Amino acid sequence: MLPFEFYSKIICKNVCLQHTTPVAVYKFVSSSLITWCSSNHHEKIISTDKSKSLFLTCLDIDVATLSQKAKSYCFNDASHFRTENKITQNRKVTDYYPIRRSNRKTKSELKNEEHKHIDEVIKCGSEEGMQVKHIEGKGRGVFAVKGFKKGQFVVEYHGDLLELVEAKLREAQYAKDPQTGCYMYYFQYQSKTYCVDATKETTRLGRLINHSKSGNCQTKLHPIDGTPHLILVASRDIKAEEELLYDYGDRSKASVLAHPWLKH
Repeated sequence: MLPFEFYSKIICKNVCLQHTTPVAVYKFVSSSLITWCSSNHHEKIISTDKSKSLFLTCLDIDVATLSQKAKSYCFNDASHFRTENKITQNRKVTDYYPIRRSNRKTKSELKNEEHKHIDEVIKCGSEEGMQVKHIEGKGRGVFAVKGFKKGQFVVEYHGDLLELVEAKLREAQYAKDPQTGCYMYYFQYQSKTYCVDATKETTRLGRLINHSKSGNCQTKLHPIDGTPHLILVASRDIKAEEELLYDYGDRSKASVLAHPWLKH
């Protein structure tokens, strides 16, 4: 038993409660149940979540002050809960799972790998996926024995790399022999004119690919250590058994007269 009596009068909503002995008074304040327990000279306020407690000296405290402090406590407790809830809602996935580096390769990385692969193929002189066939009324032609995807490397147009002056001298020499075909390909590289002369008979297949304005291959420059190489890549998907063709790009009257097939 307590050595004193504590008088309190608390109005809760429309209910008036009066106690003349040490009692426990329960009241709903701001949707929270608060328990007042008279004990010696202290008032112990316990929130319904049983996680926090507040000790107040209330021997001489009046009911209005006590009620105000209780409301303040409930408001602060609710604010704290809302803050914690907001923080929880604002958490990111990376707060729970470690960041892992993607195994996907960038376009730049894939392009570099493809460039290195073509470097190796050119250096070793490998020519796969093609074969030479004789075409009636047309001569030799190169056919695919496997499929090629659009943009895929097909073959190098291999020959002697010449500068313009030397290329013109060779071209004049070849013109003296009507039986000599024209296998000279001129192009620009770093503001300078070069020519790949593939006139000499070799086993390389690039020189034998025939002309067509609607071909399935196109020429492309491929530098290796500063030296330009002329390669052919698929301009569309190519199926096995298709003849490999590309546009020679020569539209001069003299060339068309000498080689009528350049019209097509």
